[in-house]
Amino acid sequence: MQSVVTTFKLDRLRHPGLWLLILLSLALIAAACTTDDDDADSDGDTDVQAQAMEQPEIIVLGTPEGAEGEPAAALGNAAAVFAAVSPAIVLVETPNGSATGVVIEGGFVLTNAQTVWPHRSASIRLAGGSTVSEVTVLGVDRLLDIALLGPLVQSTTSLSIARSERPSIGSEAFLIGYASRDAGVTQPSISKGLISGERRWEPGALTFLQSDAPVSSEQLGGALITDTGALVGIAGPGFGTDRISLFTALADLSVPIDAQLAGESVDVAATIPQAGEGSTSQVVGFFRSDTEQLYVINGQVGDAITVTLDGNQDGGIRLLDATGTVIGSMNENGGGLEILQMPLQGVAPFMLVVENIQGLETEYELLTSLEVVRFQDSEDGRVLSPGDSIRGVIDVAGDEDAFKLELAPGQSVEIGTTSIVFDTFLQVDGPSDSFFDDDSAGGPLGTDSLLIIESQRGGEYTVRVADVFGGPGGAYIVTVKSLGSLVESGPDGEEGVPGEAVLVDASLPAGRGLALRGDSEDGVLVARIATIGAVPGTAGASQSITDEDGVFAVVATIMTRETAAATVTVLDANGESAATPPVLTVTCSGGASCVGSVLFEVEAESGPWLVELVGIGNQIDGWQLEILRDESDTENVTLPAE
Repeated sequence: MQSVVTTFKLDRLRHPGLWLLILLSLALIAAACTTDDDDADSDGDTDVQAQAMEQPEIIVLGTPEGAEGEPAAALGNAAAVFAAVSPAIVLVETPNGSATGVVIEGGFVLTNAQTVWPHRSASIRLAGGSTVSEVTVLGVDRLLDIALLGPLVQSTTSLSIARSERPSIGSEAFLIGYASRDAGVTQPSISKGLISGERRWEPGALTFLQSDAPVSSEQLGGALITDTGALVGIAGPGFGTDRISLFTALADLSVPIDAQLAGESVDVAATIPQAGEGSTSQVVGFFRSDTEQLYVINGQVGDAITVTLDGNQDGGIRLLDATGTVIGSMNENGGGLEILQMPLQGVAPFMLVVENIQGLETEYELLTSLEVVRFQDSEDGRVLSPGDSIRGVIDVAGDEDAFKLELAPGQSVEIGTTSIVFDTFLQVDGPSDSFFDDDSAGGPLGTDSLLIIESQRGGEYTVRVADVFGGPGGAYIVTVKSLGSLVESGPDGEEGVPGEAVLVDASLPAGRGLALRGDSEDGVLVARIATIGAVPGTAGASQSITDEDGVFAVVATIMTRETAAATVTVLDANGESAATPPVLTVTCSGGASCVGSVLFEVEAESGPWLVELVGIGNQIDGWQLEILRDESDTENVTLPAE
């Protein structure tokens, strides 16, 4: 068990209220440390007081686990926990906003990285209302969302990090943090809740403790405290589809915190660059599928700026402040001249985003009244390969990272992105198609993205990662996993003849066109991935299709280790059958997974159409439904002869 510690010098204490707090703390210590030997306790208290007169003293609240493994004694109630811990809770303020911080050993302040980045210092409001300005940012990790500031030279209470303790599910815990940054707020607030569960984020080796204790935006970074006073977590992440209270377990953060204390910060130097010497006139060039370029503006709050963008293709202008807030935009003309005039507002530094609306290869002439400089991103152009799992950073508001990936003909890969500090948006641009995804892979916050790509002809692909909300972003992990290719054969075993199931000892093939896929629990089909947004029901997978010429292809695939079957139904707008594909049956033996596919063409006049895949029995382990809609999708797929 870990301890709560209070460090102080008596010659710095001048206020009666502080003396009262110390006396209360000593009384709590005496109650928590009572043993059968009253004389021994009395001698121990005398020694503590005598040492305090000579040097800074550490007072332990609760009894740490000793040789006998005795648990720490509970402080009794919320009032006792608050009295012991609240002096170590501070408010961290930057131009970005504010959040709670926790003073840990050595006088360092632990808080969320998103609170302080990209600033090199912050103001700290201590319990009681006094403020310490220009406290140095010692370390930042934008992947794990932690930052250290300090050390504070002022005497204050500090908490010891629980390096191994993790509260059990169902136990009580307290959140102590600042619910408001108003000047009149001089102390944090406390709320009580239960530890209701855990969520694991394997890419970052982190555990999130789930609680029903509510967390406001200012309470991010707040302390999660057990009834013994142990600091077991900090509040965050501050977003997610579930909008529940999650706390990062400090048992998983102790190593990276120690690294920051040792000067091994990951992102402390990664602050937003100032524009410096730039240009007011330049040509902005875009390749195909490139949609944005980012510039840093050499200007401060209140400066007026005029931006002129001229070109043959539809272009746009956006101005962002450091937090990602859009402070101005212009896109009124389908092609030609765009002009934006306004003062710079919000949090400096400011970003200019030039938009290539149609994503075509083109050039624009950019004129600005203030100097701007192109933002150089270290991720852009970086090469990815199957098997890679690398760390990237959305450096500034409006940033988009663009990796390169080379695939051979027929090669299939699974590309995923995950982050706990922002909602990742994933886009893959191929030689002839573009694919998009947001949130389909779930993850601990429900915001991971995933795409499965099968390269028919091979070639170079661009993998783009962005903050879906255009905010200041943070660090993320992008992975590329190699998959098997789709194998199609006819009843005589000849490749390229569709209409029959193919047995392959492999995983599900890569999805092409509009693709849905999922897995099965006890034979009930459960959607896991909806690449283009449609959500299948629990009884099967369905996709609503709109197509101008009424001609499209369907590929249905199931996976099993035994014998499984499924039916595919295609209904037109009148509810009538638009195709009569065969029942898909797969027989497998030997314990290995087998997949079976059926491919057929739909040609009808009355749309839209509903395509549905329904399993028969309960042996289906996985499924996939692909819709190949246009000529570019189907030109490499052999369709049934007319």
